[in-house]
Amino acid sequence: MHRVRSRRWGACGWVAALLCSSAMRAPGQAPALELALTALRQAGPDVDKQAAAIRTLIALGTAVEEPLITALSASDRQVRLNAALALGRLRAPRALEALAARCREDADPEVRGVAAEALGRLGDERAVVPLLGLLTGAEANELDRRSAAVALGSLRAATAVDALLRLLESTNWEERWRAAVALGQIGDPRARTALGRLVGDENAVVAGCAAWAGSALVNAPEVGALDRNLRGPDDSVTWGSAWALGIIGTTGAVEALLAAQKNGPPAAQAASRMVLAWLGMPMAARPAATPPAATPVTPPAAAAAAGGFMALDERWSDRYGKLDIRITQPVILSSREHRPELGAQARPCLYRLPSGDLLLVVDPDPESPAAPRAALRSRDQGLTWQPEPTLVQRIAAIATLRNRSVLVYDQYLFQREGQHYVCDLCVSRDGGRAFGPLQLAEFVLPPDLVTRSQPKDVVAAYTASSASASDRAGTAFSPRVVELADGSLVACGLARLGAANGQGGLCYRSIDRGLTWTVAATLAPDEVSALALAGSAGRRLVAMLGLGTEPLLHSALSTDGGATWSTPRSLQVRAATVDLCRLPSGVLACCYGGPGLALMFSIDGTGKAWTDKIRIAEAADGVAGSATLCEAGPDRLLLVYEQQGVFPEVSAAPTTVLRCAYITVTRPGSVDAP
Repeated sequence: MHRVRSRRWGACGWVAALLCSSAMRAPGQAPALELALTALRQAGPDVDKQAAAIRTLIALGTAVEEPLITALSASDRQVRLNAALALGRLRAPRALEALAARCREDADPEVRGVAAEALGRLGDERAVVPLLGLLTGAEANELDRRSAAVALGSLRAATAVDALLRLLESTNWEERWRAAVALGQIGDPRARTALGRLVGDENAVVAGCAAWAGSALVNAPEVGALDRNLRGPDDSVTWGSAWALGIIGTTGAVEALLAAQKNGPPAAQAASRMVLAWLGMPMAARPAATPPAATPVTPPAAAAAAGGFMALDERWSDRYGKLDIRITQPVILSSREHRPELGAQARPCLYRLPSGDLLLVVDPDPESPAAPRAALRSRDQGLTWQPEPTLVQRIAAIATLRNRSVLVYDQYLFQREGQHYVCDLCVSRDGGRAFGPLQLAEFVLPPDLVTRSQPKDVVAAYTASSASASDRAGTAFSPRVVELADGSLVACGLARLGAANGQGGLCYRSIDRGLTWTVAATLAPDEVSALALAGSAGRRLVAMLGLGTEPLLHSALSTDGGATWSTPRSLQVRAATVDLCRLPSGVLACCYGGPGLALMFSIDGTGKAWTDKIRIAEAADGVAGSATLCEAGPDRLLLVYEQQGVFPEVSAAPTTVLRCAYITVTRPGSVDAP
């Protein structure tokens, strides 16, 4: 992060530099582009205005790149500064050579610094060589080294580790903390010893950054020391720690800034507000605007209307620089007012059927344990939805098999005798286009499983099927069932075990295509509030759990098809709900919520390491936390999540809506999904 000092604007050359490419633009786009470029000029060094102008430029697409590249050669230094900043935010690949030239040739050290940080945001390995030259050059000054360290950390440049380790020994504390953060982002274990020594540095900012970097090396990043610095009595430490949190840019770092801006000391509030605005979060840094007056209710926009992409800047880049992630602006898919027959539409869960259709399951009445769950089908990858006939009373899980069979399981397991239980099962043999009559799936459960008598209205709803022998019941699966290479099936579910007050997490296994199940292992004996499962290569499995009285997200891994599991490992983020989906590319996607909503990705699909967290919505936005995602095309996901609050475009009264957004996840250099 390069802090630009406030200086008076010079207008000379700006218009000519930015508008010289107008002849190459589409006729209808020129006015909008010129207005956006003018707004960037008028922003000067004001980070709020810069962020607003850059968001507008991002929405205009690649047409803005050439005028901005031309502006890098302007005579006015502020023109060059803002052009470099915008190109970095735009992640404009065509700007690499021009930005590298600014790093080598520009006489102004601030322009060199902003150009270096912009190179880091491009995600292109070719930027490493000029950045290393800027870091280690004989004529490099402090500003060069600081900016180059930030950029090399953004690029996760393994070849820079030796130079950054030497920079840790600098007498300049600003250089030391940037080198520490960069080493934590790169993740090379060779830095562990040096960072350990730096935790005791005399400068609190350096010590806090070293503590974060050391914890990041073991995939458990912790910003506690910097958060404490932020609220301390020394203003220089407060500002330095705020900028360090901005460079780190992870969910925990941003949350620390948001909290300090809300309730920290005056210096912490001012510093956090500045850094959040620099990160492109001006709305988070200002009092909420008064909601507009209610307007007449109109049908919700189709999911296709989520055409514009969200502005995801460098704080959302993945840890290893191997993914390009784009997310459309969320739109309302449905609401209680638009679909009154679906009630509150809580707890959405998405499935992709072998036929290619999508199935969205919602809970119309979450307060009633007997109310059936509704299902909606989309035949166009989520653009439109139609009600689906009832499959089972309360859909809990769906298995999609390689032979195109689809198995739909009910939520309740009813006791037959002893440890033998049954649940309703509905099966399709044609990829999910049509389903047959109800069947029963059988379960052999552990003797310490706790069940209880269900209310009469619940039992009455099942008397024609699985409840015919007993009113004692427990809960079955979490949403997804995984088919292993040998044809066996694995699922996870919540259950109360023994004397536990809360629910534990169980792993189930079937060797007869999902008709009978036994418990293979216990993932956690108690305090599990959410559970999701995904398969990996061979017999590898990944489970994500919301664990604890104030649930934190944990991961557990199995290498033997679910027979044994690693001890759940905390990812140090709050999560009351969680869902997993694997893309054909092997990338594993995870969404979790409560409070707010976030996404992350496991690039190799093993679940051992995850990218930085992408915040889709904050708790203040009214997000209830329940979210789901599934494949909606090559390298494409559909995300659906629930919000509760007042939404003027729907109603003036509190209500519940379902929002959706599309996510494309590609590796740099590949072709984006259509």
